Amino acid sequence: MNSARLSAATHKVIQELRDARSSHGPWVGELASSAVSTATAVSALACSRRALAGDARVDQFAPLELIRSGVNWLLRCQRSDGGWGDTDLSFSNVATTYLVCSALTLALQVDAELAELEPEIRARNARGLAYLSEMGGIAAVRRRYGKDKTFAVPILTNAALAGLVPWSEVSALPFELAVPPQRFYRFLRMPVVSYAVPALVAIGQAVYHFRPPRNPLLRWLRRRAIFPSRRVLGRMQPESGGYLEAIPLTSFVVMSLASIGAGSHPVTAAGLRFLQQTARPDGSWPIDSNLATWNTSLAIHAIGGQGLSDAERAQLISWLLQCQHTQVHPFTGAAPG
Repeated sequence: MNSARLSAATHKVIQELRDARSSHGPWVGELASSAVSTATAVSALACSRRALAGDARVDQFAPLELIRSGVNWLLRCQRSDGGWGDTDLSFSNVATTYLVCSALTLALQVDAELAELEPEIRARNARGLAYLSEMGGIAAVRRRYGKDKTFAVPILTNAALAGLVPWSEVSALPFELAVPPQRFYRFLRMPVVSYAVPALVAIGQAVYHFRPPRNPLLRWLRRRAIFPSRRVLGRMQPESGGYLEAIPLTSFVVMSLASIGAGSHPVTAAGLRFLQQTARPDGSWPIDSNLATWNTSLAIHAIGGQGLSDAERAQLISWLLQCQHTQVHPFTGAAPG
């Protein structure tokens, strides 16, 4: 390839990058739709409708149309082996299939209008459950994640809320560990990673509610920690309502709180608002909200300083600086910057 052709190709690619830039400055991009996100969002909405039955605000908090469109999207994405994968192009796996079967089960419980689809939903669910049985069921989930409870416990909690597994199969989570100041978290040997503290609290409380510990001292301690740890949830929740802007993490918090009598709690309401705002027109939810900061940084590196005007550089620098954390991170306790 000669230098002239290489230069022409470079200019063409740079122009395509410039054309892909949003009107307000950054490169936003779009993440794939996700069966994990869609299933957990449907479960959260369904659990909230179940909790708010008879409440005039139920359609405001958990619209049926979002549940229906989510169910239809999930049905379209089932793999030929009966399972579901992380995206509509992914191979089936046990974790996602448990989440989808749970979502379909919960949706049928709260939406009478799905009756016309009920035979198909039940047939699809039966295929999914057969896939889970073939893969090893609950034991397969535990094998996949080992001792780390960050993912296994939320998945099994969702399944227990749908009645697919008994609560005795869901490990208790010590949500009382979230109450001490955050600077002590690294000494407490939490069973989940630091960014999953909201799940530790909400799911831990759900397990406590449905399967309280036999030890009276531990039962007393966790009962005393319920409201203080919920205040931690409130402090960690950003203005958008989405924990880490992640649909699955937020959904696990919402479904857990809604199922233990906290369906109208401010944290639950804010989480539901986030789920409504991140739903896509085709009925799905994305893997994550967006990758604007990452995309923008890569695009700037690719284009180089000479490919941007002074005004464009100033706009992008201003936008990136606005993305910088100016306070201690609410999840990790990392310093500003």
